Amino acid sequence: MEIGEKIRLIRKNKKLTQGKLVEGIASVTYICRVENGKVTPSPSFLKQISKKLGLTIEDLTNTLDDNRSKLEQIIKFNKYNVQSLSESELIYLHMNALEMHAQNDLAIIYGILVHYYTLNHKFAEAEKLVGQSLKVINNNSIDKTNYNHFFYYNKCIGNYFYAKQSFEDAKHYYSLAESYIVDESSLESGNLYFNMSLVYQQIFEKVSISLIYTNKALAIYKKNNHEENLIKTLILLAQQYRDLNRIEDARSHLKKAQNLLYSQQELNHVLNAEIQYNIGKIYQKIEKDQHATQYFKSAIDISQPFIQPKNQIMKHIIPHRNIYAYACKSLVEVFYKQKNWKNADFYLSTAFDLVSNNHLSHLYIELKAMKAKILKYRENHICYEKEMKEAIQYALNNKHYILTKTLATELGNYYFESKYYKKSVDYYRIAQSHNQSFLDSSVEFSTVL
Repeated sequence: MEIGEKIRLIRKNKKLTQGKLVEGIASVTYICRVENGKVTPSPSFLKQISKKLGLTIEDLTNTLDDNRSKLEQIIKFNKYNVQSLSESELIYLHMNALEMHAQNDLAIIYGILVHYYTLNHKFAEAEKLVGQSLKVINNNSIDKTNYNHFFYYNKCIGNYFYAKQSFEDAKHYYSLAESYIVDESSLESGNLYFNMSLVYQQIFEKVSISLIYTNKALAIYKKNNHEENLIKTLILLAQQYRDLNRIEDARSHLKKAQNLLYSQQELNHVLNAEIQYNIGKIYQKIEKDQHATQYFKSAIDISQPFIQPKNQIMKHIIPHRNIYAYACKSLVEVFYKQKNWKNADFYLSTAFDLVSNNHLSHLYIELKAMKAKILKYRENHICYEKEMKEAIQYALNNKHYILTKTLATELGNYYFESKYYKKSVDYYRIAQSHNQSFLDSSVEFSTVL
């Protein structure tokens, strides 16, 4: 990459105009010519510009080989701790993503960048990087010595799609990552198995497959004595046993998770809220709504102080927002059943406020379907049809095919019962085109590892 291209990339990354960058240094015409490669910048100009960009002159002038050791250091210290990336290191990785590196190097560079922006909930930046990486990284014919690089890359891309609730795409990249596993007993393999269990559960495929991956993750975390991930896995097992109506097994695993959590020196509030929420889901499953309501509200109370950006780290905000939103949705279900419209409307509105700007597409569709159901009960049929059609289209656009089938079947039945046979056929066809076996359960919100 030429010096001018590097300057343009960094300037745009820092959201600086050409005028702002060269203010007090040179003219806009000069920086424009430098960025377009029409003039070689002077040493004096580079010294001042590099300082303003937070880099060294060498970062701008060194060749690919000159920068090799610095790149390796950044990768070594940040690969599994991307939140520790400094601004200058982040910019440096952006520059190297556009260089002519080998495939294995590009896989790690793009993996780190996508992982960083996903964790920080900056999906526009992550999406752009995913698109760029897919143009230059080839997942075929990988030499076995590079498996670890492509395992990491595909897992990070899978995490990005999971965070956006694009579960089909997440499954695709997690499956690719699984094909590159070198050590099946490593913590990273355990994390992938955990993530794959989540995805299989959340696209409604057989729970037996999810349980295989969950138990593989559990064995690895026990072997490595990784207590936090062990707690998360026990919670996930409880969800899966609940969906299989194995209520006592679900309770037993939540109790184990709770005991392990309370034995920690510092209480993990996210996991505490997750446990409260899942206890509530068990009570909801066995139709003890009063107890369910109590635990859903407890989960909300725990997460409430953490859902505002003020003085909070984004990686802590996101899981609390997810728990809060799903607890609100569950309360809507309880109050809808009780025909308590005031409370149902309140929690539905609260959930929509949290979901609309947080890329939770699956939950957004579920909430629209819930809103439609309430409108139908109140005999507002025009608005019911509108909400259902929007939910189905949104599900199609976001590749939530099982949800598409469920909602299209429901709307088809509605039109059939109303004797609008042509419309009913249209929606039955949509449902039929996405017909596959699934377990009728709701998506949960667990965070990938």
